[in-house]
Amino acid sequence: DAHGSVAGIPQSVNFGDKVTLTVTPETDYKLSALLINGVNVIKDLHGNSYSFVVTKDTTVEAQFTAITYGSVNAAVSGKIFGKTSALPAETQVRLTSNGFDDINTQLTANGLKIDRISAGDWTVDIDGYLPVEITVADGAAYNSAIILERNPFNTTVNWGGFEFDKA
Repeated sequence: DAHGSVAGIPQSVNFGDKVTLTVTPETDYKLSALLINGVNVIKDLHGNSYSFVVTKDTTVEAQFTAITYGSVNAAVSGKIFGKTSALPAETQVRLTSNGFDDINTQLTANGLKIDRISAGDWTVDIDGYLPVEITVADGAAYNSAIILERNPFNTTVNWGGFEFDKA
């Protein structure tokens, strides 16, 4: 399809063979659908690859769309045992969206600031906290506060001089 490519499509294949496809969008484009026999398997991608076993005659179609951009300018807090407080500057943050646009960054003194981010759904992940979902609108700034709950299974608690580590 226009605006990207799919590598790994063999000239001939036998039933039972495993095929691994690698999808590469052009700059400023993203994969919007990967159709295998008409079924969209985009949620099953691992990074930019998809593998399957051939069980019948197979058609492959990749659809790409132009990336629309927004921005993020949000305060980020952590919540533990009901208490919410701002997370410190330089805290490492991962944002993921379908594996193509992953962003690794740090919090600033004012929270999370990203000037150019593709519009769509993103998962915000900070070690030790449960991830949260945000939606960045096309041409708009995501300004809502982001509050992450402390992961109760990844917490060290000091109680009366005794330290209880994560499970």
